[in-house]
Amino acid sequence: MKFSSNTINLSNKKVLSQDEKSVYLLVGPPSVGKSTWLKSNLPDAFVISRDDIVDEVASEFGLTYDDLFANPDKNLQIGDKDEKFGTVIKKPHYLPSFLPDKVWDKVTNANGEVHKRLQNRIQEAKLSGGNIVVDMTNMNAKSRQGMLKNFKDLNGYKKKVVDFKFEGEEVQNAIKEIKNQRAREIAEQGGSKTIPDHVMDSMFGRYEPPSKGEGFDDMIDVDDRVRILDQAKRIRENQ
Repeated sequence: MKFSSNTINLSNKKVLSQDEKSVYLLVGPPSVGKSTWLKSNLPDAFVISRDDIVDEVASEFGLTYDDLFANPDKNLQIGDKDEKFGTVIKKPHYLPSFLPDKVWDKVTNANGEVHKRLQNRIQEAKLSGGNIVVDMTNMNAKSRQGMLKNFKDLNGYKKKVVDFKFEGEEVQNAIKEIKNQRAREIAEQGGSKTIPDHVMDSMFGRYEPPSKGEGFDDMIDVDDRVRILDQAKRIRENQ
C-alpha cells in the first residue's frame, strides 16, 4: 500500500478525497488550528472531541472545564466536604497513578461520565457511515494506537493522520498566546478553561511524529505556522 505525505493549506478545501471513507486522527497541541482545519476540510464528518464532552458534562454537574481537573488540598481529610466539589474520598484503584491519594467524589463521578460518553461517541461514530474525525491532541504514539484500536473492526475505512506543525520556539510561544487569549474570552463569558504554559511546554516535549508503522494508510501534514504567528501578533497589538 502506498504511503504518502502531503503538506496542505488550511484554505484549500479540496485536498481530501471525498470518494473514500476515512478515520482521521488529528495530532497537535491546543490552539494550533485543528478545529479550524476541520471546519474547512471535513465539515460533515462525525467528530469525536473529548473537550466537547468535558464541557458538556461539566455544565450538567454545575462545574467548569477546569473544575474537572480539581483535587483536594493536601490538608483536607477523607470525609471533608465542599459545596462545589462534594466529598473528599480515597482515590479509587482504577484512577491513574499520577493523581493524588485523595480526590473529590463529584469530580470523580463527572470524569467517569466523560469516559462513558467518549466510548459511546466512538460507537456512534462507527455506525455513522461517514468520515470520522478524532479531534484530540494525540501527541504520542501510545495515545494514537490506543485510539486506533477502537476502529480496528471498522471495515472499508482508511486510517489517516493529520499532523499539525508547531516546531520552533517562536511558534510555540505564539500558540500559548492564542491559548491564553481564548482563556480570557471564555472567562469573560463566565466559564473557566485554562491550560498553564508549563503544561503546554510539557505537551510540546511529549510530541512524537506519527509514522506509517502505527497503522496509518496516509499522512497529511498541515503547516499553518505563518497564520499562527500572525494571529499572535494581532493579539499583542490589541492588548
